[in-house]
Amino acid sequence: MNILNLSANNSAKKLKYVAPKVKVVPFKDLKLGREINSGISSTVYNIKGFKSIVARTNFFDPENLKWDVNPITKKILSSSSTIIMERVAGKPLYGKHWSVETKSFLPRIMQLLELLQVPDKAYTDYIDKVLNIRRNKYDIDLINPNNILYDKKKQEFNIIDLEKKEDVEEKVSIEDFSPFWDGEGLDIAYGQANRLEQFYIFKLAQKLINKIINAAKQKGVELKIENVSKYYHQKPHVYIYHNDKDRFDKVTNVYKCLRNG
Repeated sequence: MNILNLSANNSAKKLKYVAPKVKVVPFKDLKLGREINSGISSTVYNIKGFKSIVARTNFFDPENLKWDVNPITKKILSSSSTIIMERVAGKPLYGKHWSVETKSFLPRIMQLLELLQVPDKAYTDYIDKVLNIRRNKYDIDLINPNNILYDKKKQEFNIIDLEKKEDVEEKVSIEDFSPFWDGEGLDIAYGQANRLEQFYIFKLAQKLINKIINAAKQKGVELKIENVSKYYHQKPHVYIYHNDKDRFDKVTNVYKCLRNG
């Protein structure tokens, strides 16, 4: 039977109405699936049977969930310890078991290499997203890099875990990009690495910072970085951008000694 015969036969048949299938599940029957992402205060999980929503929780209590719809945060339901939200596309920057105590250097090198391949437009669009978030009186988390997801298919960054903040200013700075090189954990990883690994971490982070600064310039945004100070410790990106590896080595050695007692 060819397509024409198939079409003719189908048109002669009486069409039967099929009601749309809508999955209705009481809140109390929602079940956690596999872990997707994790942070300091909570973990994100799939919800069994659903592809478009996830749960962020440190103690799953579905029976206490209430409607709490927020188009900015993508929140749908919430309780005192659980948030059900729309699933946001993308992979967390530094893996689901990131923490500020992470000492592994290889994942950082691989991640920095991957971020260097991301189109400039993804970084300029990130600026627009940060400004829009702050315009709506929310702010982003600059500590956990996994609150930024990279959607490789669409080549864009998505931001999750926003905080309500009425006094936030609608502006963007170099610190808003620090999660991309894991500004809070970079010195720890660097201090644990050998000399060759340190060289790669330093140089790749430097290339990424310059890439972001140049991308922002194309958008008319200047991301300023202060000069290196002799009198106080500064964020890793200051030493890296100014190519002051000697100073960064000294700072990370001090941190390492303090951590090791």
